[in-house]
Amino acid sequence: MWRLYSCDDHLDLWNLPRDVWEERLPARLRERGPRVVESSGGGGWWQCDGNVIGMYGLSAEFAKSYSAIGRAGIEDDGLRASNPALRLADMECDGVYASIIYGPNLFGLPIADPELKAACLAAYNDWAEEFNRAAPGRLSVLPQISESYGAFADELSGVIRPTLSSGLPLDAGQIEEIRSALAKSTGKKVELKVEVDPSLIGGVVTKIGGKVFDGSVRTQLARIQDILQKG
Repeated sequence: MWRLYSCDDHLDLWNLPRDVWEERLPARLRERGPRVVESSGGGGWWQCDGNVIGMYGLSAEFAKSYSAIGRAGIEDDGLRASNPALRLADMECDGVYASIIYGPNLFGLPIADPELKAACLAAYNDWAEEFNRAAPGRLSVLPQISESYGAFADELSGVIRPTLSSGLPLDAGQIEEIRSALAKSTGKKVELKVEVDPSLIGGVVTKIGGKVFDGSVRTQLARIQDILQKG
């Protein structure tokens, strides 16, 4: 018996339930993450970090003309596609056994802040995994691959993103001196992430990809202690 697989299905932003990010983002990012804001004229919009990023759901009249489901006379508020049970029911009507489903937008969500965007795409992937568990082998929402895309874009642009950890806060001049030295030694544009880690005691630790350059006082003290113990 032949089975029909639909391999170019989609979930647009306006299809997604309002709790995708509110329940899955890290607590410190939830206030900035995507949330639905109701409009005075009815309906709602997705907002993220103070910006409107897309529509939420579909009005009844618009759904009837835009959505194939609506044109078939099936009630659809725009969210039907993100309900596993309803999606499976529609697949049964069409004789479709399995559905391969792409997420919103070609390159992910229109969010400027890289950290927030990565967290939002990770939260979407968590939701997609839950969705797929409703019918393994039949529902397959594909994960967003922001990390791979971002690394590819950085490689093409000649960008590296090291992390600089210091035992004590650094001033702007010190940070720029380190950034310039890294740019000169690597020949790349450096987007430096700076953080303070008091456990280092002093000095700095620089991470570039999988490489770690440890110049912290903590590590130097550990080496001295090791030498003394070995006599």
